[in-house]
Amino acid sequence: MKALPKIAAIASFLAVVLIGTALDRGETEHYTQTIKIDLEYMPAYNERGHSIYKWGDYKQEVARYIQETKIDPSDKWDYNERAMAYDALGDYDKAIADYTEAIKIDTDFGVAYYNRGIAYAGLGDYDSAIADWTQAIHINSTFKQAYYNRAIAYANLGDYKSATKDARKACELYYTRKDYGACKVLRYLTQEKLLRD
Repeated sequence: MKALPKIAAIASFLAVVLIGTALDRGETEHYTQTIKIDLEYMPAYNERGHSIYKWGDYKQEVARYIQETKIDPSDKWDYNERAMAYDALGDYDKAIADYTEAIKIDTDFGVAYYNRGIAYAGLGDYDSAIADWTQAIHINSTFKQAYYNRAIAYANLGDYKSATKDARKACELYYTRKDYGACKVLRYLTQEKLLRD
């Protein structure tokens, strides 16, 4: 039964990509619907992020999701989306509060842990960011972005051994794109380690 939602998610995603130039600001919502069909379909997450940044309507998104959470306070995605808009506005405290609400609704909502980690990192609270990315990885052991960001946080805290381990794992998970940032971070950390020895 899982194959059908996956096919639906991919079809929905491709429809947006193929007619992308004809879409308006509603494309962000379309990507959100694709994600709701298949939580593991990562291209939809990437494109949704690009869409939000492309349109830059963060305040409008916040207002929209304030209404959405009043209509259905049990929808974890509404809190997650509003938090993403707060993130984009640099209001990390409000973003963290909304990600926390989403996590209260679903304690296995790995995306919210991951996103809350980004907000914590925005505040410079790398220990809390690491804790959230660790939880996201616990929920989904192949969450490449969580490994990558946790590697950066560990490096910021001076824990190069843990940073190297996470960068190596992220690089392995991004095996089709060896030029990805995780592999560059791994090379940098390896070079730095060699220089320190």
